[in-house]
Amino acid sequence: MGSLIIHNNSTGDSDYCSDATSSFSTTGNYLSSPLSSQSSESPVTTAKEEYAQEDAIWGYLYPHDPLFGDPLKLARRDPCYECSARSSGKGYLLGNHSECDRSIHFPTVSERHCVIFPQGEAGTLIAYVQDLSTLGTFVNGQLVGQNRRRRLRFGDQISFSVTGAGLCSFWYVKRRQATTFVAKYSQRECIGKGHFAKVYRCVERSTGKQYAVKRSAPNHTFSIREIGVMMSLKHRRILDLRDVFTETAETDIVMELGAGGSLFDRVRIKKLKEPEARKVFKQLGEALKYLHNRDIVHRDIKPENILFIDHQLNIKLCDFGLAQVGESDYISTEACGTPAYMAPELVGKERRHYTCAVDIWAAGVVLYVSLCGFPPFSDELYSPSFPFKMREQIQLGQFTFTSPYWDTISNAAVDLVGRMLTVDPDLRPTIEDCLAHPWTTAASHDELKWRDQGLPADYTKGNTETREFSSPLAR
Repeated sequence: MGSLIIHNNSTGDSDYCSDATSSFSTTGNYLSSPLSSQSSESPVTTAKEEYAQEDAIWGYLYPHDPLFGDPLKLARRDPCYECSARSSGKGYLLGNHSECDRSIHFPTVSERHCVIFPQGEAGTLIAYVQDLSTLGTFVNGQLVGQNRRRRLRFGDQISFSVTGAGLCSFWYVKRRQATTFVAKYSQRECIGKGHFAKVYRCVERSTGKQYAVKRSAPNHTFSIREIGVMMSLKHRRILDLRDVFTETAETDIVMELGAGGSLFDRVRIKKLKEPEARKVFKQLGEALKYLHNRDIVHRDIKPENILFIDHQLNIKLCDFGLAQVGESDYISTEACGTPAYMAPELVGKERRHYTCAVDIWAAGVVLYVSLCGFPPFSDELYSPSFPFKMREQIQLGQFTFTSPYWDTISNAAVDLVGRMLTVDPDLRPTIEDCLAHPWTTAASHDELKWRDQGLPADYTKGNTETREFSSPLAR
C-alpha cells in the first residue's frame, strides 16, 4: 500500500495528459489494477456514469489494493455538527487514525498523514494535497514537505513512501460552476484586519446567507498553512471553512461569520462575570482538546481569535495561520504568536519549543483577561515597585491578582489561572486537567465557595491591595 493515482476527466488540458503518461509509464504492474480493465463495465466507467450527475462531486480516490476499501467519492460537504458523529472536515483526510476518511494502516503512514481538498482558481476547481506528516507525502516520487501542498494533476501518483507498494487513484468527474469568488459571493464591508489579511462580510448569492471572507496575498505561507489545517478539521467549537478561491492578486478564504464579534471586543467594553467566563473557557477547552488530541498546536490563542457566533456566548476558535501539525515537541527558531500571550519557553530564545503547553499558557492569559479586563503581562505594569518589563514578567512568571479587580473572583478561578501560568511547561496542566478543574466543573457560585475551602493557602486573598502569585508551581 502507499500510493494514489490521480485521474481527470477533462480532456482539454494537454499538460495533464503528458503528466499522466509519464506517471503510468513508471508504475509497471500497477496497470493491472481495475482502472486498466478493457471492459465497458469497468469500475471507472461505472463510477463516472453514477456520479457525473451529482453537482457536489469534485473527484474520486481509487485504492489499488481492495484491502484498503472501495473507491472514495470526493464531494463538497458542509459539516453538520449536530447530526454527524464523524469528525470529517471540508477536505479528505488520509492516515491511520480511525477518524480519517480513509484509514491506511502502514508503517510509513501517520495518524493524520495528508489532506486532499479542492480550491477555486481563476474560475477552475483545482485539487491539492497538503502534507501533514513528518514521515513524508510524495507526488510522483517527489516529497511535498510538511505543511506544504502541491497541486494534483491528471494521473498524479501520491505515495506514503519513496517506493510505495500498492496503488490508489483520484480523478475529477467534472468542473464545478461558479468557482470564482465574485460569481458565488457578494462582498460587503470590511469587518477586521491583521498583519497579513483583511476580513470582509460577504453574502452567498444563491442563498442570501452571510459569511466572512479572509483575503490575503496569493500563496502566502500563513494562508497555505491555514487552508490545509482547516480543511482537515471539524468541530463545533472551531470556525468552519466553506470555500477557498485563489486569483492572480489574492487568496479568499470563506468561513463562518462570527456575528457576535470577538472576545477581545467584548472584554474591551466590559469584563466577563465568572459564569460567563466559565462558559467561554469550557468551549475554548473543548476546541483545544480536539486539537491537542490530534497533535495540532494552535500557537496564537488570544481573545481576538475567539469569536462569538451568537449573543448567547457560544464561541468558535479561528485563525490557524500559525498552527503546527503533527509533532508533539516542535523546535523552531521562528517566533510565533502575540507577545503578551507567548509562553516563557518561547520568549527571548533562539530555539523555541512548541508543544501543546504553549496553548495552555495562552489560554490562561485569556482567562485572566476575561475575568479582570486587562492582561497579566504588560510593559505598562512596569514601576519602581515592580521593575520588570513584559518579557521578564513572562520569563519569571511575575504577575499579580490586583485589588479591587480580583476581590470578587473565586479562589478556584485564581487557582486555575495560576496553574495555567506555570513557567515550567512540564508542570503546566494539560487541557484535560483544566477541564476537570473545580472551577471549570462548578455548577454554581455557591459550589465554588464550598470548593474554595479546600484550595492551597497560596491562593487565599488577604486584605492587601495587590496579591502576588507565589505558588511553587510558578517557580
